[in-house]
Amino acid sequence: MVRDSITDDIRAVRHSLAEKHNNNLKLIVADLQRQQSETDRKYVILPKRLPQAVGIAEQNDMPEQD
Repeated sequence: MVRDSITDDIRAVRHSLAEKHNNNLKLIVADLQRQQSETDRKYVILPKRLPQAVGIAEQNDMPEQD
């Protein structure tokens, strides 16, 4: 399998955060939110996207799920 350096970097940061905060997700999120509030960067929150309905013709072409 080919290694992806970007994925490796993301995993390293994720493991570092987990170790720093004792694998406590609430503490990780709180720390990231604190960092976000202390920066001058602008963050964009996009509206929730709902899945589009599948038409009847498209449903007939879909394979059966078990």
